[in-house]
Amino acid sequence: MKPPHSWKTRLSFITRDRRWLATTAVMMMSAGYAVACAIVWQPGSTGENSLRHRLQEQLLELPATSENGDRELALWLHDVTNDMPALAEMLEMERPALNGYLASGRLWDMPVKAAIQKHAGPLDQQGLFHDYIVARLDDIQGEAGRAAWKRLEAAAARVPPAPLANEFLGYLLDAADMPMEALHAFQREAAMPDATHAREYALELAIDLEERAALREMLNSPLYQNEVAGWLETEAGVVLGDLLMQWRGIIRSQWQSSELHVSLIALLAALLWYSVFVRCGLREPWRWVRPLPALLLGVLSVWPTLLILHYQESNLGLTGEGGFPHDLIYYLLGVGLREELAKLLLFALLLPRLLKKRSGAAALLSGAFLGLGFALEENTGYYQSEGFGAAAARLLTANFMHAGWTALAGHALYEMVRTRFARAEHFLLTFVGVVVAHGLYDWVLVAGDSLPAIGDLSLISIFILALLAHRFFDQLGSLVRPSRSIVSLLCIFVLGTSLLIALSFIIEAFVMRDLLAVNAVGAGALGLAPIAVFYIRKFGEL
Repeated sequence: MKPPHSWKTRLSFITRDRRWLATTAVMMMSAGYAVACAIVWQPGSTGENSLRHRLQEQLLELPATSENGDRELALWLHDVTNDMPALAEMLEMERPALNGYLASGRLWDMPVKAAIQKHAGPLDQQGLFHDYIVARLDDIQGEAGRAAWKRLEAAAARVPPAPLANEFLGYLLDAADMPMEALHAFQREAAMPDATHAREYALELAIDLEERAALREMLNSPLYQNEVAGWLETEAGVVLGDLLMQWRGIIRSQWQSSELHVSLIALLAALLWYSVFVRCGLREPWRWVRPLPALLLGVLSVWPTLLILHYQESNLGLTGEGGFPHDLIYYLLGVGLREELAKLLLFALLLPRLLKKRSGAAALLSGAFLGLGFALEENTGYYQSEGFGAAAARLLTANFMHAGWTALAGHALYEMVRTRFARAEHFLLTFVGVVVAHGLYDWVLVAGDSLPAIGDLSLISIFILALLAHRFFDQLGSLVRPSRSIVSLLCIFVLGTSLLIALSFIIEAFVMRDLLAVNAVGAGALGLAPIAVFYIRKFGEL
């Protein structure tokens, strides 16, 4: 069959050619992987044990990261020594021994003693760093460890105390499971103008211990007010029962944690599904702009979700600890209920406009856009904590599932209100079904191994995804017929997914400088091939 001669119809023909789409997709992903390899292998980079490389960079570049090199070095030492067995396993090296450090001045192969001499100041101040390392390496059990501990206590008890003495002592007390004593040590250190890390640790401990009086005192101090992180302000607001403080902390935390490259990938993933949902809707004026309020409400719905989370965990004691069935209850009544309820509360703000429009398709797609906004904001946290290997996985799973769940629940709510509660039973059944599906999906992926006798439950998550997709697209098909455009839905999905994976390769290479991390992105994407094929078949039918 020869393609038509009109450029529009020719382009339409090309974007529906599966062979061309497959070739282009492979070329895009291959180009992204090649660029990632070039980044990893460039001079000055390393592909071997990126963790060791990052630790060495942090140690050697202290003057470039802060004017307070001594305090940055103290925090680095705490981070490195706080969980040495796990670090040793990741570095594939034995845990440092006290004798080895005393002989070489190194922790693993990192020149710690030289860094102390460079950043710690006078000899007596350098002695505090040395004593802290000895106390940690000797596990505070040996003679050397006990002697180092006593010297730190003496330096911390001076008037005025030696800088960093109380901070080091607080780290040791916290490691020895003496949190109240550690809190007092950090509070004494926090009185010094440049003791930013001590103030942060003091706040964390006061929150964990629910020391309300100490929290109020710290938060009313100008020293803390200028530096408290948004997430700590949120946690403090939970302990103090201050709703305004919680809201303010959530907003500040979201702003402080934003990173350009993370936002770029999250926006690209959202744009792909945004384009799909717009194309599935009615062909009307401003159809690419009309969904933006719903998308924004979805982003905002993360905030009430976090408020409900803090209430559930702090006031109701609802957590995922304790094994089965406590973890399953947590994911059903905790994760599933709070997220779907928060999204539905924000969807209710759209009801006046939807009822005036009297369009079931608009209600269904408004819910989809709102759920997509929630996923857009949620994705940033996952990318920061799990790396960009999560980008493709969440594109094909969480992005659509949040959109699909909110679409079905929102449409049911719209129908209930439109019929003046004649369809209340349908709404309740739909909402409960969405909450159960959401909670069960998350439980299977996160905590499903709490039932080893049953075996692998991951297939349940695939079944839930497939069931949701069939339900959503079938309901959408009964309400509106997707318009035929020059660029096919299949083209949007295939090339958009390929671009996301290609960029994930490149950004992961920039961030990690490790070929293994880049390969992990590819392995994760390859494992999602069956889900991608499912979507490709679905879009091919539309």
